[in-house]
Amino acid sequence: MTDFIGGVTTRFGFSATWMFAVAIALGAGITFLLPTVVNVGWAPDPTHGNPAVNTLYFALAAAGFGFAMGALSTPLYQFLEGYSAMLPSPARDWLIDSQRSRKSRLVWKIRRAPSWWCSDSSR
Repeated sequence: MTDFIGGVTTRFGFSATWMFAVAIALGAGITFLLPTVVNVGWAPDPTHGNPAVNTLYFALAAAGFGFAMGALSTPLYQFLEGYSAMLPSPARDWLIDSQRSRKSRLVWKIRRAPSWWCSDSSR
């Protein structure tokens, strides 16, 4: 919970980028999916309402989802990469070991690379 609050309060710039991405996704969803949903009868037609109110709802939804995604991105990446305590221990160990072995293979390949390929002087 503290990561969520910290993400909302300290990383507004990062949340703003998420708001932009969410606005694009919402706009595409509304453009392509809303006519089908309205024709089936699952939702009322929002085009008959006040356009200013509809724009406000869209902006509030984009801002809300943007803040949530901005705050949850770090825990989500940690979960997907296996660094989170939410994973069972064997699954977490397997994911971490696979990343470590991948890193060691990359380091081995870089060390075997020709000198002209890598300009790093630490080789």
